[in-house]
Amino acid sequence: VIKINKIRKQEKREKIVLKLIKRKIQRYKTGKIIVYYNIISKVKRFIEVLDYNIYYYNTIKKNSMLKEFIKESK
Repeated sequence: VIKINKIRKQEKREKIVLKLIKRKIQRYKTGKIIVYYNIISKVKRFIEVLDYNIYYYNTIKKNSMLKEFIKESK
């Protein structure tokens, strides 16, 4: 019972965060935002739902990905 409640609360929190991310993306003309999150697996799930690119602290070619992100936003 406790695990089910914990999972439901976690899913509810994730839905709230996902809605917030979607609103932020729509708010900016470029359709781009940077999301900082402390758990990579959760960010990966958000990205799958949103169909966006992701990079994190140990991503290969992170610097080139960041440069591309900045370049495309201009």
